[in-house]
Amino acid sequence: EVLGFLRQPLADLSISRPRSRVPWGIPLPFDEDHVAYVWVDALINYLTASGAIDPEAPPGQQGFEDVSDSWWPCDLHLIGKDILTNHSVYWPTLLMGAGLPIQRQILSHGWWVVGDTKMSKSLGNVVDPLALREEFGTDAVRWYLLREMPTGSDASFTPERFLTRYNELANVLGNLVSRALSMVSKYREGVVPHTQGGGLSNEIDQALATNYEAMACYRVHEALAASMDLARATNVYVENRQPWTQAKEPAAAQALDETLATLVRVLCVLCALLEPVAPGKMAELALRLGLDSVPSLEEALSVNIAGNRVKVSDPLFPRIEPSWVEDSG
Repeated sequence: EVLGFLRQPLADLSISRPRSRVPWGIPLPFDEDHVAYVWVDALINYLTASGAIDPEAPPGQQGFEDVSDSWWPCDLHLIGKDILTNHSVYWPTLLMGAGLPIQRQILSHGWWVVGDTKMSKSLGNVVDPLALREEFGTDAVRWYLLREMPTGSDASFTPERFLTRYNELANVLGNLVSRALSMVSKYREGVVPHTQGGGLSNEIDQALATNYEAMACYRVHEALAASMDLARATNVYVENRQPWTQAKEPAAAQALDETLATLVRVLCVLCALLEPVAPGKMAELALRLGLDSVPSLEEALSVNIAGNRVKVSDPLFPRIEPSWVEDSG
């Protein structure tokens, strides 16, 4: 889109507007009959907010020569797709004209739509995120937004999709947490066995590799999908290993220890993987695993969980009943 715009015959961009037409604009210091074009003064706010210029300094003495002590240039501009040209063409041009470094990256995201229509306060079709947060918590809302919207594309908000994505957490991850910790409590008095628990190593490695690659490209939805794939594989692992059967056979005690240790190890990894999106719930999961805090990805692979006392509690993500969709309408 940006390259296509630049291939067109481009006219000069006026940085001013008549004061008679835009009386609320910021006056130009060299022409009292004109004000600054709104996108010029709006973009320059980035420099003020990042400390690159002193808004109190006299004109011409704003310190453009040195931005080393500021937060500029930014690592990433996260913007809506409707203002991509302003940030990728006009803004770098202004910066280069002032002799300042340009932003390092731009990530343009899509719109949340209802049906085929962009959400808009003027249309009255906006979904209240605060009401959702009040009912389900910030982590659940953040999960839905990042899980549902592919990077760079539009996404449609519907109660049905929110129900599906939230219950994915409840049915896949929440169910795994409840099963794993309940079995550690039942079969090993709540203490994680002293064994390596090396099962599912390939699945863990795959989830981590996908997560690193996807996050580096801001494809958060793909990273979250990889975490859910790991949780699903672990639920299958439980069915295949059948720890409830192992617990009945004294000769299978070591196998049971390996099963339980593997489950807790996977939960540590999932805790680290999902912490950026669900920090509150993952902090709660860490406590249930006997950890003081959510481990980093590196720590999750090496943390010694043997001997930790787990805590069995209410479902981490209580399921939403289908009737909620009707009630929400």
